[in-house]
Amino acid sequence: GKRRIPISAGKNAVLMDIVYGHPIYYQSMNADAADTISTDELWPGGSIGFNLTGSGTTFAMWDEEGVRTSHGEFSINRVTQKDNPSFINSHATAVAGTLVASGLELFNVGPPLISIGKAAKGMSFEASLSAYDFDDHFIEMGDEVLSTDLQLSNHSYGVSTGWVKDSLGNWFWRGETTTSQNEDWKFGFYLINFSDEVDDLVYNSDSYLPVFSAGNDRAGDDNGPLNQPVDHTAFFGGVPTFFTGVTRSLDGDAGGFDTMNALGSAKNVLTVGSVDDIIGGYNGPGSVVVSSFSSFGPTDDGRIKPDVMGNGLSLLTPLNTADGAYQFISGTSFAAPNVTGSLNLIRQLYLQLHPNETSMLASTLKGIAIHTADEAGNIGPDYRFGWGLLNAVTAARLVEDDANSAAKAHIKEVTLLDGDFIEFPVLSNGSGPLRITICWTDLPGTASPNIILDQTTLMLRNDLDLRVTDPPGSATHFPWVLNPAVPAANATTGDNFRDNVEQVFIGNPVTGQYTVKVTHKGSLQNGLQKVSILISGNIPQPKPRFYVSDVSTPSTNTYALLWPAVVGQNYKLQSSPDLNIWTDVPGEISATKVNVAAEVTESTGADKFFYRVVEVD
Repeated sequence: GKRRIPISAGKNAVLMDIVYGHPIYYQSMNADAADTISTDELWPGGSIGFNLTGSGTTFAMWDEEGVRTSHGEFSINRVTQKDNPSFINSHATAVAGTLVASGLELFNVGPPLISIGKAAKGMSFEASLSAYDFDDHFIEMGDEVLSTDLQLSNHSYGVSTGWVKDSLGNWFWRGETTTSQNEDWKFGFYLINFSDEVDDLVYNSDSYLPVFSAGNDRAGDDNGPLNQPVDHTAFFGGVPTFFTGVTRSLDGDAGGFDTMNALGSAKNVLTVGSVDDIIGGYNGPGSVVVSSFSSFGPTDDGRIKPDVMGNGLSLLTPLNTADGAYQFISGTSFAAPNVTGSLNLIRQLYLQLHPNETSMLASTLKGIAIHTADEAGNIGPDYRFGWGLLNAVTAARLVEDDANSAAKAHIKEVTLLDGDFIEFPVLSNGSGPLRITICWTDLPGTASPNIILDQTTLMLRNDLDLRVTDPPGSATHFPWVLNPAVPAANATTGDNFRDNVEQVFIGNPVTGQYTVKVTHKGSLQNGLQKVSILISGNIPQPKPRFYVSDVSTPSTNTYALLWPAVVGQNYKLQSSPDLNIWTDVPGEISATKVNVAAEVTESTGADKFFYRVVEVD
């Protein structure tokens, strides 16, 4: 097995790889949690009648060691350990509990006599969970996607970064002293073989979303020794070296910024930070308090991380020491499964409402989480709260409203071809804010072959641009942008050339028809980019009558068929010699505009040939 170094009770730093000649370690990073992000309202008995439990769904987790699968909270065979870890582990068992614990009616011995199991209820408490240790996670993640069509997983660990104290009280500083005496280069860094590898995995899988914890490098022992100098071990040229009488900065820049984990810094994952309990649920931005330990962005190239926030403070969840044991535990490690288990319910609802579909794009699920998040921190996104606090109810309502619209009024999945653009109208009645978000799974960034401190090279490969035009056409609304040089500053609007998420927010729209347009800079890598578009505050319009509205002849033996389309709907051409047997013309057509044209070529030697257009589920 890989080398493990105890850093606290039940928690180890694990040597995973050698990169740039430098050792890379991993380390691990419920009722109140469900209340904080409104997940409990999706359960049976909730106020909105969705009755979601996770039943019939399966998702996965990777963690430091194994889960105590026999714990009473996991019922019979509901959590399956699919590899052979050396030990069962308190951290892994706690994460699994936050994901899928049943919420049994168990009681402690008191006094006072209090219900334990109900308070430990997991977010998807009737779902099945596949569990792995993180030793071979990228290989296993790929295998799960191929063999089981895995669509969602939780990862409450990250690259060990900055100051770390082992279980004996010895201090380690994970930075490289030949690069910087005070800042670990791995904070916010797009790390080769790690950040780029998980981005590549998501890009190639299309519908698989991994959720990662942001890290806990902003307070206490995770931030560094408060009384210095202290004897410690650090790296000198990749070699562990003992230092005495040397003072180094605590982790993070002023205000705690630049403490984001390297895995959480990947583009295509959903990265989750932690907030404190909000009993009774969200009550305005002032009700959201970031947990003292939760890591902040930006990434080194200025991207927005974390993406969203969950509750990771003092969660009651199963413990590995006995089948009826419980523990209170905190960290972004538990904010992540608070979010992951809740998104599994959103996935369950989506599949219920779209019985002919097997999945949504990973960028759609990620985009829904971001688009429907409650405002927290500064107005718009920021580097502390990301896009805000996950709101499971708002996310569920968006999915339901879109399914009821019949014309993809709120959720669109579109394939943008190189040189093309997406354009469609949205109608506002002026009664509330209009919000449009685009999210796409980008190709992996070009990771540096060398250690670079605070590398600013942009990792975005396909740069899409979202613009929304006023009904009179007199004003164009731009997406939110942040300035990484002033990380505490409020978001402004402009050209976002860093993130693979863009959002236009119009707080006081006028009554009328706005125009949404998505373009791209340069040439699209691989010739296309799938993009998810989320819209709220708009008035759904009826689905247009589906018919071939025109046929033209652009060249000899070639015909162009034109029809009114639903943007985000896929279509297919079919041909027939006799109107009895229809054959698919290869390829699908993703509608990027409200009118779509497709060309067909006359069949050689045929007296007559017929073509038609069909919708694809």
